[in-house]
Amino acid sequence: MMMVDHTRYADSSNTKNINPYDQRQRTYYGMEQVLQDQMVRESILGTRLPQLRNYLQKVRIDKSLVGGAHNNMAAGRGLFAALPLQKGDLITCYPADGLIFTPIPPLAVLSEEEDFTGYNEMLLWGDHVAAASNNTLQLAQSFSHDYQRLKSYCIDGSSNNGNSLYSSASYSVIGLPFLDDNPAYMGHFANDGAAIINNGTKQIKRTATTTTTTETIIRQYVTKSEALVNAEHTSIADGYHIATVATRNIALGEEILVSYGAAYWIGQQ
Repeated sequence: MMMVDHTRYADSSNTKNINPYDQRQRTYYGMEQVLQDQMVRESILGTRLPQLRNYLQKVRIDKSLVGGAHNNMAAGRGLFAALPLQKGDLITCYPADGLIFTPIPPLAVLSEEEDFTGYNEMLLWGDHVAAASNNTLQLAQSFSHDYQRLKSYCIDGSSNNGNSLYSSASYSVIGLPFLDDNPAYMGHFANDGAAIINNGTKQIKRTATTTTTTETIIRQYVTKSEALVNAEHTSIADGYHIATVATRNIALGEEILVSYGAAYWIGQQ
């Protein structure tokens, strides 16, 4: 089961309304069976399976080695290999502590309206968030008032970059940074080894008509990020869970790095 956050949050461009997750609204977007299947998927995706803790003890959290004064990055905590890992190993899972569901309007509606900016979204928290403590749930719900902060902890299913995990563009998955005691669900602590920092993003915005400059900034990020990456987040079990998988052999104590994609970094500014 998922809990609905009824609060509202806003980004810099428009207000995002979090509406009640009710049968009437969801039935509007499809037949009853589709609704039931979707709710089952959300329930499983948004659950931290307790038995996985017995099998996934491969990582630890420590101070990240990413960044520093030389590139104006400071990642904070990072994810490290607690034992040698082989290419293809399932390292840990990426938790769906929260889900942002973005309804896709029916084609009939699409033909009548052009602008769906601000279209209603629903923010759903997994039952385990409240089970952890009332304070944990309050912290999670506080994210709802800060859209930019909320999105910084998301894997966006609709984004056209390395973080896109779904064939459906309906979901963004939130991993809460203060739920950090289960090595089976620590994928959200994997950092990107590179970034497009503020100055670079501002340069892109100032020179939007200068294709060469924009492409150079993005290309530099992609080249560095891909050179350092040793893992990736991927959808498994037909989309019912998300895993962090090794893309090459990883030594004991090595930091686990993934690529967030250029669109992620630009979107954070």
